[in-house]
Amino acid sequence: RNAAESVSAGITGKTTEGGGYGLLVSFICMIFVGLGNKLFQVFQTIPMHNYPFFLSVLSTFVYIPTSFAYIWIFPSHISQEARNIPKLTFAVMGFYDAVSGVMLTFAVNFITKRTLVILLQQTAIPISMLISRIAL
Repeated sequence: RNAAESVSAGITGKTTEGGGYGLLVSFICMIFVGLGNKLFQVFQTIPMHNYPFFLSVLSTFVYIPTSFAYIWIFPSHISQEARNIPKLTFAVMGFYDAVSGVMLTFAVNFITKRTLVILLQQTAIPISMLISRIAL
């Protein structure tokens, strides 16, 4: 199969190896989950506009046990190659992610234009990747 067929198969979800629409369904689900995440972040900051730091800490205390539960319940899904990556790298990325989460919570609270908040959240991903690349 050439590159053009591979790209079109990935976009449409059709593969010649008997696959289905798994990639397309996953993509659509991620769009809805991301949209819900952004909307509910705005909805939670409206009544608690005086407590943005508390909201950031609360979301962290929900996120960390959920992440560790995945590691404890499904340890076979993490390859040995991934386990051999230095833990300092993950700690630095986690620190940058935590700072990004705090800053985005404050942004949602203090920026009144909601469309600007969404754009800021979308640019946070490539900016944090760039900073991680420079620092690591």
